[in-house]
Amino acid sequence: MKKIFILIPSFIMTGPIKGAIALANCLSLEREVYLVTIKKLVAYEPVINSNIKTICLADHSSNYFQKVFYYRNLLKDAGAKDDIISISMLFSADLINSFCYKYASICSSIRGNLPEAYRMDYGYKGYILGVFHLIFLRRFCKLVTMSDQMKKQVKYYSGKDSKIIGNFVDEVQLEPYRLKKIIDIKS
Repeated sequence: MKKIFILIPSFIMTGPIKGAIALANCLSLEREVYLVTIKKLVAYEPVINSNIKTICLADHSSNYFQKVFYYRNLLKDAGAKDDIISISMLFSADLINSFCYKYASICSSIRGNLPEAYRMDYGYKGYILGVFHLIFLRRFCKLVTMSDQMKKQVKYYSGKDSKIIGNFVDEVQLEPYRLKKIIDIKS
């Protein structure tokens, strides 16, 4: 039976983290699932099925390199590479996961236009970081994106195809409820 490790930066409730928790809860009904955080657990703990094992790399490692080695050892000790899947979401988790291809089938879930999202957060250096993130996805066995546009962007930079799994919130059905701002510009 395959063991699934889902690697996330923390339990700070962003969209990708909520998606990772929903995925873990769903998969845990049929598989052995480990939800692994890079940073210390925060006061808020999400609703996680009781059969999911949670591991915090910060509890076992003090710096980033030690976290990579600790996570690699977790995967190595879990069994044969063909029986282990490691799914990561967000940059820091993808970075750690990218060093684990010898121990598991590594997968990344890309949930946005990374160069633009990073540019908004970090300025023009963020744009370069976003492109770098897309390029190092070449190391991954499987990639998941949310739309055709993201799929094309990932393919352009990484040279790899991705599977599309749309947003779990049906935005088209919610459109009639979106608050629309009316801007009155008077000359």
